[in-house]
Amino acid sequence: MRVLAPISPDKEAGFSLFEVTIALFLAALLLTLVAQSGVRMFDRWNTSITERDIRNQISALPAHAHAYRQTFTLTDALTEKISVPNDWQVTPIDQIIFAESGICSGGDIEIHSPKGRTWSYKLTAPHCIVR
Repeated sequence: MRVLAPISPDKEAGFSLFEVTIALFLAALLLTLVAQSGVRMFDRWNTSITERDIRNQISALPAHAHAYRQTFTLTDALTEKISVPNDWQVTPIDQIIFAESGICSGGDIEIHSPKGRTWSYKLTAPHCIVR
């Protein structure tokens, strides 16, 4: 049977300065890698939410036209009724008209993010459901 002797008072317990430095370096390296991944994830999440918000605003335009008895085009709506962040762009490929009855002509649109990503959607008549 083996018995461990207690540390004698003349021996120092603990880690050397070199060991602590290596441990802190490795922790900082790991934190840097995780932080970069987190920033990229946050950017993708924020881009996705902004794109979905723009899409939802466009989907609500037929109801807006019907509720306020207005006829307008998507181009007019982009300046007056839809809130698009300054660095984003919505490009109507076709002229899309929203009638006061809530019916729209349908057509294609593109949503462009500031990072260069583009989403293409088709607004199907008569209710302009974004697909």
